[in-house]
Amino acid sequence: MSYPHRFALLLLLWTGVAVSAKDQEAHQIALDGGFASTRDAIIKEVERGDLYREITEAQKQTLFAGLDEIDRRLQTRTGASDEAKKLQQDLNALLLQVAADSKLICRRERGLGSNIPTRICMTVAARKRQEEAMSKDDLRRQLASPNGSGG
Repeated sequence: MSYPHRFALLLLLWTGVAVSAKDQEAHQIALDGGFASTRDAIIKEVERGDLYREITEAQKQTLFAGLDEIDRRLQTRTGASDEAKKLQQDLNALLLQVAADSKLICRRERGLGSNIPTRICMTVAARKRQEEAMSKDDLRRQLASPNGSGG
C-alpha cells in the first residue's frame, strides 16, 4: 500500500473515531424548541442500548415518564413552569449519570501465565461492580481465616 493510500486510510479512520466520539455524548433536554427531536433521539438510543447501555428498568421508566410529562406540558403550553424545569434538570442529571456509567473503557491486560496482552473492554459501571465483588470476596476470605489475616 502506497503512502498516500495509507494516509487516506488513517485519515478516514481518525475522522470516523471523531464522529463516533461526538455521537457518544449524553443528550440534554431543553424546554425550548427541538424537544421532539431530542426526545426521539433519547428513546432511540435507550432502545439501541449503546450510549445508555447501563440504564436500569427503573431508570428507563422514570426517563420515559418524565419525557412524556414534559411533552404533555409543552403541548399545553405550561412547559416553562418550575415543576417542568425541575423535571428537566432531574432527567438531564439521569442521562449524564447513565451515560457516564455506560462509557466503555478498554485496557490491555495480560492473563495469568501469559505474556500476550489481550484487550478487555468493560463499562465503568461493570468495572465498579467487579471491583466491589472482589473487595467483598477479599473481606470474606479475611474473615474466614482463623487469625483474620487472610492467610
